[in-house]
Amino acid sequence: MTTSTATPGIVGEFVDPDDLICPCCRECAVELSTAGPGESSGFVHRDGSALCGTQAGRVVEPIEVAR
Repeated sequence: MTTSTATPGIVGEFVDPDDLICPCCRECAVELSTAGPGESSGFVHRDGSALCGTQAGRVVEPIEVAR
């Protein structure tokens, strides 16, 4: 008998950070590194501006470029 530590339905692959883009303008997205311990860091454009469509209380997630 074998055991698996993977949660069913949550089998993911490594996503290269260089493959993440803003879902609206398609510019590169980078992880915001100012988050403290236990906080979600979020993502911004390379110039530090919020991803397009970001509004108060709404978080926009980058999308992965299929290569």
